[in-house]
Amino acid sequence: MKNGQRVIVRLSDKAVQTPGKSGTEYWGGDDNEVPRQLLDHISVTVGASPAIVPYSAFADLGDVRFASLVATGTGFELKISGGDTASSYEARLIFRDGFLIEKIVRLLEMPDERNEIAKYNFPRR
Repeated sequence: MKNGQRVIVRLSDKAVQTPGKSGTEYWGGDDNEVPRQLLDHISVTVGASPAIVPYSAFADLGDVRFASLVATGTGFELKISGGDTASSYEARLIFRDGFLIEKIVRLLEMPDERNEIAKYNFPRR
């Protein structure tokens, strides 16, 4: 993306073994229903260098419907949409100079009222 570098993203998910109601856990913006599928791996390669994507950046994202990569002025965003009806969410993993710097998850039904923001800081190469 930046400087003509190629970005390769791979996502994989797995079936949840015990789907059903859960009143105490939160999954991808939904606080009542355990998803049928959960992301279990994201790999990102920028040019020839792998980017660090910790499990915490995607472990709570379930029932992914769509993912896209969007160029920004300083890097790129991986946008992930998922959930179902009232539990639909959009997650944005923001990369700058080949490093994950932020994750923002918004519940689409109330995007200005319920969101989660996580900041990341990794050692530079």
